[in-house]
Amino acid sequence: MKFPIIYMDYPRDFRCWSKKGRGRTASSHYDVMSWDSLKAMPIGEIAADDCVLFSWACASTLPEDIEVVKALGFTFKTIAFTWIKLNKDGNIFKSLGYYTRCLGGQEKVFILHNSEVKYIELKELFKFWDDGVKIHTPNGWKSIYNMVTSKIKLPVKINCDGRSLTCSNNHKLFHKSISYKKQKRHIIDCNGIDDIKSLWEIYSRDGISLLFPTQSVEPKVPYLEYNGIYLSDDIGWLIGLFVADGDIGGRYKTQVRFSLNSEKDTALVDRICKIIDALDMVQDRFFNTILKASVFTYKNRKMKSVYFNKKIIADLIRKFVSGEYSQTKRLDLQLLFQTPSSFRKAFIEGIMDGDGYYEQGKYRRVTLCNLPLIEDISVLSESVGIPSRIRVHRPAEDYRDGFMRKNYIRYSFTLSFLYRGQTLALPMGGDGKTVPIHSFEETNKPETMYDLTVDGGCFIVNGLLSHNSNSEFVILSTRGKILKRVDKSISSVIITKRGRHSAKPPEARRRIVKLFGDLPRVELFARKPIDDYENQFFDGWTGTGLEWDGKSIEQFAKEQEND
Repeated sequence: MKFPIIYMDYPRDFRCWSKKGRGRTASSHYDVMSWDSLKAMPIGEIAADDCVLFSWACASTLPEDIEVVKALGFTFKTIAFTWIKLNKDGNIFKSLGYYTRCLGGQEKVFILHNSEVKYIELKELFKFWDDGVKIHTPNGWKSIYNMVTSKIKLPVKINCDGRSLTCSNNHKLFHKSISYKKQKRHIIDCNGIDDIKSLWEIYSRDGISLLFPTQSVEPKVPYLEYNGIYLSDDIGWLIGLFVADGDIGGRYKTQVRFSLNSEKDTALVDRICKIIDALDMVQDRFFNTILKASVFTYKNRKMKSVYFNKKIIADLIRKFVSGEYSQTKRLDLQLLFQTPSSFRKAFIEGIMDGDGYYEQGKYRRVTLCNLPLIEDISVLSESVGIPSRIRVHRPAEDYRDGFMRKNYIRYSFTLSFLYRGQTLALPMGGDGKTVPIHSFEETNKPETMYDLTVDGGCFIVNGLLSHNSNSEFVILSTRGKILKRVDKSISSVIITKRGRHSAKPPEARRRIVKLFGDLPRVELFARKPIDDYENQFFDGWTGTGLEWDGKSIEQFAKEQEND
């Protein structure tokens, strides 16, 4: 018999740090299987041509769990259910497993709160995390199930290319690792900071790197229009170019001007004129003239000035960019985060067209004397999935008139986009860029740290991919065509009390049936129900396993083949 629905919680091994911890793992209660043995299970012999596989996984072994379903001939699709454990008293089970989720309060995340995207520190998030807040992950916005504080005596700071992260030494991050089983190859792994440090010290030449997910931040209700002006990508580019080369002047501060190189920036001049023409705005209602961009060429300098006078456009630019001069300009990031990612990408492109350096077919860096503006551009690039780093240059000393003028010493700052990092497919979906590790620092100052439990098992903090160690969830994988959903109202969150060791909530079986209907279904590695409450959830299920009927998967597969 072939089953269109297969459900299992296979006996995986779990690495821990002490003999005491080993006594709490699955191997001390029953026999476990190696990852190679799990990949060799004959699941394909009992699976229908169109089959959906539900398998339990935990965040600490998520890459391995996804590799297992791939080896079995299935394609990982999504997280079907996430289990929020309750203690016997009904309170949330706050233990975070062997790897404590501890992050410094100054670390920042993108969140969605009251339909607005915000970029805030964890210590600020802690004040209202339970108010329907969602956090940015490689799979979009996900709910925060729990957040607690703890005190860490010796937090660790890990410094990467363009970013750093303060956390506990056993905090786990996804990273690029090295495998030598058959031949040297790069893989995605998930380890604690101590393990990552050991790998980095051994294989530093091979580039043990953390992962920067390239998933863009997308608002739920994007900001698309201002006073009748549609916020197209061209408008985003125009405002970005203003950040680099523009200013607003005139008697009433309504004249928008761009100062460009007459030889190098001819294409920019043409594009500005086309954008203004496409707006088809009235310049003067009395004479019924259409708004046009004017071009003025300086005789003594190789410069062109492109300008137009329209209050509504000047107001739009001031809405996104504050400050009148190059050293005082700032971006309104809060407003920019509410725009579509394509608008923000075009905004960055406009900045780079004005002041950027072009190398090997892509913009690489931009240098300005305005550090706050450079930091704003860096955060904006993070919101569209582009990693970057900031470097400070020595002050430029002015020796005019034969002596150094101290008043003219200025620092310059370069923002570099990290395109050269390797792109890898993430196990939970999407892509990630590799971010090289530079150093590890142990701090001697105790610090209040923050623990998060997020739907789906992972989230993005300071641009780096982190995970939940306590989360247990059911991953959904398919073979052939996905089955038709019968009920689309099924919640993905299961909130029940913990039972006996390794026992999963019976509620998962009921939701699987409601999701795809009363189809032939089997549970592998099943355990006998211990009471009437558990027994009611087995109606209609075929069960097999050493604790159920004493049969192995191989024996069960042969019996089904004979039937």
